[in-house]
Amino acid sequence: MPGRQGRRRPSSPHLAFGRGAHRYLGAALARIELDAAFGVLARRLPGLRLDAPVDALVWAGGQIDAGPTAVQVSW
Repeated sequence: MPGRQGRRRPSSPHLAFGRGAHRYLGAALARIELDAAFGVLARRLPGLRLDAPVDALVWAGGQIDAGPTAVQVSW
C-alpha cells in the first residue's frame, strides 16, 4: 500500500521497564517516584485497604517483573 512504509505498529500497552540491553534508562527514577507516590497515598488515605485477601491476588509476569494484574481497594 502506498504511504504505509515507515509506519510503526501500535506499541504494547504494558508498562515493563525491560532488562538487559533493552532496559529503560529511567527505571530507577520511576521506581523512586512510585515509592514516593504510594507513600503519600498511604498517608492521605489511612483507611485504604485491600478488598480481598493478599492470597486472592492474581499475579502475572516472571521472576523479575511479576506484579498483580489488578488490586481492588476501598477506604
